[in-house]
Amino acid sequence: MEQMNKEISTFGWYHLMRAMEIAKVGNYSISIHYKSGYENGKKDFEKFKNQISDYFSNFVEEDADIMIEITKPDLSYTMNNKWESFDSINKRIETAKSNILPSSEICDVSKSLLRRAYESLNLSMDKTSKIKRLAVTIAQMSNKKNIGVEHMAEAIQYHCIISNSDDYYYNAMTTDYTLTIDDIHLLESIKKEYNIVDKELENLLEKSTCNRI
Repeated sequence: MEQMNKEISTFGWYHLMRAMEIAKVGNYSISIHYKSGYENGKKDFEKFKNQISDYFSNFVEEDADIMIEITKPDLSYTMNNKWESFDSINKRIETAKSNILPSSEICDVSKSLLRRAYESLNLSMDKTSKIKRLAVTIAQMSNKKNIGVEHMAEAIQYHCIISNSDDYYYNAMTTDYTLTIDDIHLLESIKKEYNIVDKELENLLEKSTCNRI
């Protein structure tokens, strides 16, 4: 009980905190990947993982339901970091779990978005199925009866850190993967059409665009 009342430091990894909430609601696994040049990534993540061990532990090396890339925290995050207790997070999760499960039907726009991701990111059928399940959970967390385009777009983001090989997981500690032109166009269109703000996505797009100039 004392652990649940303890406040958690986010390290500035708000996308990881969001992913863990989704994983707790839907019973999903998460794999962690490190930004190129982030030499202390594993050490920093181990420190983070230790403080959340009683809250979330379903981290895997391969075949994860959610893929997250982490970067070196900005100093401003560590000096003016936001803190939240496990208890308040768990209350939000329990509320989400009590929401009615939305319909698994996907609207035409979301189908089109998923089809574009499937083709442009060379997703396997397994990853595509995972994205659809994630979209259902994200919609449930928003207490929506149906899957919206914003839910599908967020779900797709959790499977963008992959190469063109179905069996190869992008790990920025060992590989400097550059998005293809089609990948860049797809992600830029997703951001523009559905007003997605994501620092990791911005960095990846900027890096890949610069590499092709």
